[in-house]
Amino acid sequence: MKDKVASHAEPWYSTYTALQSTVASYGTISAGDYTLTAITHNNSGGWNEMRLAATKVYNLALMYTITGDATYAAGSRTIMMKYASIFTGVGTSGDTGSVYDTNLDVGVVTFKFSAAAELLRYGYSGWSAADTASLIAMFNKNTGGTAISMYQLLSNAAVLATYDMDNITHGHAAILREGSMAYAVFAEDTTLYNLVKSDFKANSTAYYTNQGAESWQKKPDKSQGANGYSLLYNYNATTGQSKESDRDQAHALVNLSAFINVAQIAWNQGDNSLYEFNNRLLLKATNFSAQYNLGYEVDAYVTAYPWNHHSDSGITTYDRGKAAENMYASAYNYNKFSSAAAASEYTYLSKYVNNPVYAADKNGYDEGHYWPRSLSLIPEA
Repeated sequence: MKDKVASHAEPWYSTYTALQSTVASYGTISAGDYTLTAITHNNSGGWNEMRLAATKVYNLALMYTITGDATYAAGSRTIMMKYASIFTGVGTSGDTGSVYDTNLDVGVVTFKFSAAAELLRYGYSGWSAADTASLIAMFNKNTGGTAISMYQLLSNAAVLATYDMDNITHGHAAILREGSMAYAVFAEDTTLYNLVKSDFKANSTAYYTNQGAESWQKKPDKSQGANGYSLLYNYNATTGQSKESDRDQAHALVNLSAFINVAQIAWNQGDNSLYEFNNRLLLKATNFSAQYNLGYEVDAYVTAYPWNHHSDSGITTYDRGKAAENMYASAYNYNKFSSAAAASEYTYLSKYVNNPVYAADKNGYDEGHYWPRSLSLIPEA
């Protein structure tokens, strides 16, 4: 990436200048601007202060990695260390509803903080072992009247069974699990790493047993764990269709993007088991997504699948044409260069990555793309 930017090669240089412009808009980084002490249901959502800060943290660390300008690294560290000093945890002690929906914010925050800290930890002299310890301690805090720690949420701790966590299915689970996987690598937490792998591969109908109040919702069976969800269970193993494809394509895409991020992080540790799981189910899902969002028709959408669905009308055109470029690129690069997958398995994925005529609308959801200890995953030149 640094070489491509230094030589002004396209399309890398244009995306770098866009990042540069975004980071310039941050102005001077001041610790005093960051005051959030807990993530709760009341402040969850796209405008959560810590979630927005996480994007700055990662972008600054990435800019430092590319340019070597320590000002960027210092800004990223300032924000992380401020939260490390004030953050108390997730939810409100005694309020079982206060943890609901926080998985989305915790997943994004953990994903991007871990990414940034990983970059600074191995590349910035201003980052110390004490900083690493402080950040890890932040993820384990549940003090000051908060209900749980971020780590308890990331690790599916038994205490969650007492809270309303029935929303941690599919998309919520995917975003939380990419945070879990990123943190597992940063903290070198083998137990958490293996938990994510187990959740990722879970493929049993036992995971969904109770019909929810809404026709589209299946509540998890908590006998399978505090949350009792699976991840790739939400894809048709034959066609790759997503459970969310009859809801809207943006949700289907962001969930898929999170699953690919999880698989890519594992692959960077030398573990290809998630990419290859169940006859490359993740590739089927990715190719299905590329096929439909590029305007091609897909195999008949199956509604009578073990999980319930949003609509009996089949796949929807709502938000059709969405894309997540980095997600498609990383999946393509793995399957073309590091897998035994045949080209016919990623026909439409290849059409998207290698043909500049396609300019699908970018998915606007707050979805980071991070590969620990590897920043060179670029579409084929």
